[in-house]
Amino acid sequence: MSNITFDAETHRYWMEGNEIPSVTKIMQKMKLTPYYSASPDSASLMLRGTHVHTCTQYYDEGNIHDRSWEPEYQAFLNGWKNFRLAFGGEVIEIEKKISSNKFRYAGTLDRVFLLDSPTGKELAVVDIKTGSKSSWHSLQLAAYQIAYEEEGFNTMNLPVRRLAVYLKPDEFSVEEFKDSADLIAWKAAVTLYYWKERN
Repeated sequence: MSNITFDAETHRYWMEGNEIPSVTKIMQKMKLTPYYSASPDSASLMLRGTHVHTCTQYYDEGNIHDRSWEPEYQAFLNGWKNFRLAFGGEVIEIEKKISSNKFRYAGTLDRVFLLDSPTGKELAVVDIKTGSKSSWHSLQLAAYQIAYEEEGFNTMNLPVRRLAVYLKPDEFSVEEFKDSADLIAWKAAVTLYYWKERN
């Protein structure tokens, strides 16, 4: 397992003293995410997403975050609670810092669940979203799965599912990404990112 340090203010990662790009940075540099203009509205939505993530984190850790009492955040938290109730499973990782030494990137995955399935146990790597669905989410989750497994956290070599959970006030929807080509596409994106950095 790698030794990762993280600066939350600048969203930068270091592996054993060397800075490495985040999943988000790679996708932005490779233009795999939409362009988001800097505006008061976009800043407000990003801040809301951050607070909602914190509220869900506190909830899953068995604590109460101060902002979870505010009506807007309480409504999004209710959406997460409804997902937890419907989805079941056991949360085994919360806001987990992960990295790939092979591909040289890092990120923070929101959740990993341990689930019972008709064929036995399985894992679900879950990312929490407060915005709309987008195709790049499949690559983000592929990146998280690759790094999570490379670091040896899937000790029982269980099947891994990749899910994005989209929260709305008191509601949720789920998108599951099953295409193994997403894993190949992410590895190709990282390889091309470093090629561009060198050239």
